[in-house]
Amino acid sequence: MRKFFLILMFFLCIERCFSSEENYFQEGLNTGKNQSSQANEALKHFDPNNTFKQFTENPPESDYYHGGTETKTTLGDDAAKALPNNETAVTVQESMTNRPEFKIDPDSPEMEKSQLIQNNAVDIVNGVSNEFVDCNKQQTCTTIYETKVCEESPVSVNQYCKKNLSIDMIPHQTDTHYPLSVHLSAKKHDYAGVDVNAVTGKVIFKGPSEASFAFSGRLPAGIDCNSLHGTYVITNTQHHTYVDMIALPNCSNGLTFSLHITGDDGKAVIDLQIDMISSNIVLEPKDRWDDQCVALANNSLCTFQDERCIEENTTHTIQGISVTRACWEYESHYLCRSNNADNTCQPLRDQGCEQIDSVCKNKNDGGCTLYSQTFRCPIKTCDDTAVICNGETFCLTEDCLEHSKTADPDFQKAVSELSAVNAASKSFDQNTIFTGVGKSCHSDIVGFTNCCADDGWGIDMHLAECTDEEKELGKAKENKQTVYVGSYCETDVMGVCLSHRKSYCVFSSLLDQIIQQQGRGQQLKIGFGKPEHPNCRGITPEELQHINFDLIDFSDFYADIAKKQNIEDSTLVNERIKEDIQNSVDGAK
Repeated sequence: MRKFFLILMFFLCIERCFSSEENYFQEGLNTGKNQSSQANEALKHFDPNNTFKQFTENPPESDYYHGGTETKTTLGDDAAKALPNNETAVTVQESMTNRPEFKIDPDSPEMEKSQLIQNNAVDIVNGVSNEFVDCNKQQTCTTIYETKVCEESPVSVNQYCKKNLSIDMIPHQTDTHYPLSVHLSAKKHDYAGVDVNAVTGKVIFKGPSEASFAFSGRLPAGIDCNSLHGTYVITNTQHHTYVDMIALPNCSNGLTFSLHITGDDGKAVIDLQIDMISSNIVLEPKDRWDDQCVALANNSLCTFQDERCIEENTTHTIQGISVTRACWEYESHYLCRSNNADNTCQPLRDQGCEQIDSVCKNKNDGGCTLYSQTFRCPIKTCDDTAVICNGETFCLTEDCLEHSKTADPDFQKAVSELSAVNAASKSFDQNTIFTGVGKSCHSDIVGFTNCCADDGWGIDMHLAECTDEEKELGKAKENKQTVYVGSYCETDVMGVCLSHRKSYCVFSSLLDQIIQQQGRGQQLKIGFGKPEHPNCRGITPEELQHINFDLIDFSDFYADIAKKQNIEDSTLVNERIKEDIQNSVDGAK
């Protein structure tokens, strides 16, 4: 049943489709007939006088040709008559009749060269030299650029290190001996006893009353009873006397010496030698320096510059003992040259790569110790586009011109020194150039506030405790416009430094900082003052003349310039030049 309905629907569709096509065809046929009739009717009534302006059935040109036969008047005759009155025709005729005859000399150098080119055409196209032709191929080169990153240390950098003094209290025991002598005897009794104060010698108890007692030697007043200990030796006894009890002076008995003896035959005699010892522990201060400068001092690339005391003539209390020293902390300054073995950027410069960015990866108070440098390196590809044979150039392709760009290795040095001269002319003030100002920052141990951070000043660092000057200093450090002068203890409580302050010279530009630090500081050996009183004066013209600019590393400055420039790719420049040339050619046509 399902199959039957499908067949039925198929035939119904065919019937309708063919019926529809037949109707469309008939309508088209009728339309064509109507349009044809209209066209024929329009042609019957066509009048050229109404359609074309200045229409004439017999124009003058009909005299030259009529019905396929030549008329009496010819075109040549009329042209000959019109020639004397036409300026252009006269000029052409005179040129043809008066032009000098040009003769070709087959033996001329030009003809010989032309013949030579013709005979050696195949070798010329392929750039092959033979006995007649000296050919050299010419290339067209295209340059694209690749970005590469490397790391390098500056030519020289200021390194700072510290030596901190620690005090070790070394215990020493000292023993002081106090000899005491005792004689006790009883001649009518076979016993005797005595208590005596070992400091004053006062007898507190003695019995029997007729007993004989002698005590020599004393303990000093105020002696520390806890430090006492002692021994005794019996030097003499009679009548079989022996000791019933003996107590040496101590804290519990109030430094009292007690002795009880017993003898025979109604008598008792004894002599004692006592050695009382006062033992005390004495703490002896011993200096111990934590020297963080050993690595720099042993580095052959580093040269010691100077050393200053940061904390001087203060007293610290250590284990209850006051200790005073002339200096508790030193800061040393070294100038270190970079290790060329670590420089992975020089090969890129040697290849003609152009530096376009510079980012400091490691920094300290002396500046940046390691840079990440970004270079733009050309990759050149060349194709044979022409052949030069005997001085003539023959193009093999449409483009026989080479437009390439090579980085100038001297550009960095030239632009930096010219900028230095320009900056010097603008900043000349009171016989000095590149003048800076002193600024400082503090870091508290107790409040954990560090307003001397090297970076992060462009974001929220919770710097509510930092002054406006410290915030300005932080931004100047990030922009590499500072020279570190030194640090000192700002707040000292009982010999403990709770707050340090660091001092800097801040200059108006990166270029000023480079010339001040490397020129004034490293070459002229002119210091920047003390941390408490920075000396940020400018450089005099006489001093500037003694600075060797060839020894100054301007890489920071040049990278800063390159970052601010929008350098157009040379490939795009070439394409633009070609387009301009083509537009000029098209416009001239």
